[in-house]
Amino acid sequence: MIILRAGALSRSSYERMQHLPLARQAGRSDTEIAVIEAGHGSDERTQAILQFVDECVRDVKVGAQAFADVRAFFSETQMVELTLLIGHYMMTARFLETLEVPLDDAATSWDKM
Repeated sequence: MIILRAGALSRSSYERMQHLPLARQAGRSDTEIAVIEAGHGSDERTQAILQFVDECVRDVKVGAQAFADVRAFFSETQMVELTLLIGHYMMTARFLETLEVPLDDAATSWDKM
């Protein structure tokens, strides 16, 4: 969910192509994926996380309300991990898009790693 939203905000076709199969494998339908990519959550926790992702990608520093909303669900360690995950995929998307890395023929099979 976090990677799909960060990828959508970064307009990264590569991130989307690589993570769609994983989202489906996790039980997300195409409709749910589209809603996540649009930044809409189906519950309070999901919406708080997506708002946090939006503000982190768009504004760099997440606002106090978005921070507090996610903090209601996450520990301090999880807050750090969330922020690092967003930052990692922002950087990856920018790298892939700037250098015009071509899409792979298929998503990476993590089962073979």
